Amino acid sequence: MLLKMEKTEVLIIGGGIVGLLTAYMLNKNYNVILISDGNLKKAASWGNAGLIAPSFGAPMPNIFGFSSLIRIILGLNKVIKLRFVFLLKKFYPDMVMLIKFKDKLVNSLNIIREMALESAKLTEKIIIEEKLDVDFKRTGILEVYINKANFEEDIKEIEKYLGKVNVRSASECIEEEPLLKRNIYGGIFYEDDSWLDPAKLMISLRNLLTRKGIKIVNGNVKSFRTLKDKVISAKLNGEEILADNFVVACGAYTPKLLANINLKIPIFAGRGYTVLTNPILKKLRKPVICGEYRIAISQRVQGNFKISGIFELTKPEDKEDKSLYNLLKEKSSLYIDTISELNLEERWMGSRPCTPDGLPLVGYTTYKNLIIASGHCRLGLTLAAITGKIVKELLEDKESKFFNLLSPSRFKL
Repeated sequence: MLLKMEKTEVLIIGGGIVGLLTAYMLNKNYNVILISDGNLKKAASWGNAGLIAPSFGAPMPNIFGFSSLIRIILGLNKVIKLRFVFLLKKFYPDMVMLIKFKDKLVNSLNIIREMALESAKLTEKIIIEEKLDVDFKRTGILEVYINKANFEEDIKEIEKYLGKVNVRSASECIEEEPLLKRNIYGGIFYEDDSWLDPAKLMISLRNLLTRKGIKIVNGNVKSFRTLKDKVISAKLNGEEILADNFVVACGAYTPKLLANINLKIPIFAGRGYTVLTNPILKKLRKPVICGEYRIAISQRVQGNFKISGIFELTKPEDKEDKSLYNLLKEKSSLYIDTISELNLEERWMGSRPCTPDGLPLVGYTTYKNLIIASGHCRLGLTLAAITGKIVKELLEDKESKFFNLLSPSRFKL
């Protein structure tokens, strides 16, 4: 028997950074309940590299060309992995869609950048105004390369979309970051980017929302009750929560949840891995990106290196590939020698929600009161604040230049 709760205006499903910041944005104007898995470490936000990076990086790595796919399938790409079982049983329809949307992904980069620049400002404003203890640092991000050909090729590609970038010589990179090895060929400095501790941000936001009177329910939604073209309630843990509006922000688990009400959501998991080393006294001045492998290296205040990367195409519920933790340590050691001497204290794996065209899904579905806010792939932290703002504008029937671009209707939803 389900216990009915008092009806709320907005029910947000998902306690990652997107769900938390959406709840924050809505709090002033709406009565909000947030449903979150009690285990914060299960959210992709927990293992995020912590980069607020509007200046660089596509939401997904380039996996669309035929030659790229062959290299991935044969296991020749070291940091993009594809499970064979996933390819045979699941991935083929998605692969066809990925190839179909290849050109649209390239066109998405400018949209993503515009969103990210606004989102970064919003995030910093919230951190300052609410005095959140998240170790926020606006130090910029340094992307470094050890191979001349890779360095020159990537600069050409990046400058197609970003214009001139701040190129650094090997000596300038090492002067900027003394912990780098002396085999660095060159780098790119993204001076407007910043870093924070995403785990601290999640905890700080949860505490802030509770102080502001938002009810947080720990649990998982099992199904919905619908009536014609509207959702009436969400069912979980023996309870039924009624709401006027529903926002689904549960990342890579969105397709499985919404399949219960016959919505086929084109989100697939690009699973990421993260390791924490034991702490050391030597400190990085700023986060470092390993250019050849797209691995992010940052450092907690306590001195632990946090190393994040890998893009594993598989199902969210599949078992971890434990060899990938050592791969992160091995490849990051090519750039920072100290890492090879350290032990791994923590290992984490989680699924990033990715879409075929590289743009998030933020908008209404065929259910008139159900909004999806997912599909941010590797840029969940960067784009979370602007996503919350867009959801608020949707509920208030305001105009936004992003509505049509992000609407799930582009996939016939």
